[in-house]
Amino acid sequence: MTARVHNFSAGPGVLPETVLQEVQDSVWNFHGRGAGLLESSHRCAEFEAVIASARERLHRLLKCDEDQEVMFLHGGARTQFFQIPMNLLRGGHAVYHDTGTWSDKAIIEARRFGTVDVPFSSQAERYNRVPQPGDHRGNMHVGATVESTDLSPTDKKICDSIGPWLKESNLLFVGIDTIGPLMTEINVTSPTGIREINRLMDRHLEREITDAV
Repeated sequence: MTARVHNFSAGPGVLPETVLQEVQDSVWNFHGRGAGLLESSHRCAEFEAVIASARERLHRLLKCDEDQEVMFLHGGARTQFFQIPMNLLRGGHAVYHDTGTWSDKAIIEARRFGTVDVPFSSQAERYNRVPQPGDHRGNMHVGATVESTDLSPTDKKICDSIGPWLKESNLLFVGIDTIGPLMTEINVTSPTGIREINRLMDRHLEREITDAV
């Protein structure tokens, strides 16, 4: 056997060898029954015990409330994007936050089965902001997380267009808000983001601004 390698993909990822060994044994001879788990009926007591244990552990791991249930459904990844609204929405109303590519795909599927409101989306900013739990706002001052992202050609064009005017106006540090290809605001009084830029890009922006002044 070749040496084991680590797989850091989103899923499936590498598993501990002890887990793989336990699974291997269970496939061949589950708990000394003379038959593997895959050969057992899904109605037998041994199989039901496995499902009950998995459900209890997930319920505890996810810190579910007593009125919340763990459900094992067929299919994975995008399959759940339509299975959940197909079973639970059924012409009703739902609220989704658009915080990434997978959220966008889930919203498309959910709209096949009911009305979907999207109070927050950072798609136009290439998903660089995520609201705090329980809040739909993506503003940093309310605690939303931010991520660094490359400037788009449109972003660079906006900066090139307003840069000369800002220098003529002695404005050395401003904040620019954009939505897609449009600039919505130039904040010259209290631009934010210095700490986030320092953290994400390993900079000391306050020193650079002071030196420039």
